[in-house]
Amino acid sequence: MGVTNGNFETGDQGGWTTFVTSGRDLTMQVSETDKHGGQYSTLMGNVFTCDDSHPYEGGKAYIQQTISVPSTGSPVLTVWYNFTTYQQWDPWYGRGFSDYIRIWLDSVLVRMYANAKSSGCGSPQTTGWTPFTMNLAQAPTDYRGRDVVLRIESLHPCRFRPTIYFKPAWLYVDDISCA
Repeated sequence: MGVTNGNFETGDQGGWTTFVTSGRDLTMQVSETDKHGGQYSTLMGNVFTCDDSHPYEGGKAYIQQTISVPSTGSPVLTVWYNFTTYQQWDPWYGRGFSDYIRIWLDSVLVRMYANAKSSGCGSPQTTGWTPFTMNLAQAPTDYRGRDVVLRIESLHPCRFRPTIYFKPAWLYVDDISCA
């Protein structure tokens, strides 16, 4: 019932299906470096020293599993995340090359957070450990008593311009629960 290995305290990603865009500068691993609780978290993204001359390749990484939502009460999905980026504002396009965290339930996007900063390889922009919570008994969909696919995704768009390089960005997730 609920989420299997949502705190990654097994020291691995057991219970989760993992995906990383092939051929990209992305990593997917259990980490002891930054965690919300316990000893481990999962890390997805480009974890490199920021270098204005290095073109990082974007892509997508995610963890996913089917969870069983309790059939009674008001079950709440909780995902703790810490999202960091060196991505910069692009004055030529008039917008930032944002990196995203996206949370999906049964192919429905339930949370998206975009992160962009203005100074490139200065100090990174980070959310710090932030909770996402969702009451799974409320509209638009009542998920009680259902098995649903939970996907947590770190997305780094793959747009290149010769003078603007993508910067490192990474996502830690931890303490994922459905109770």
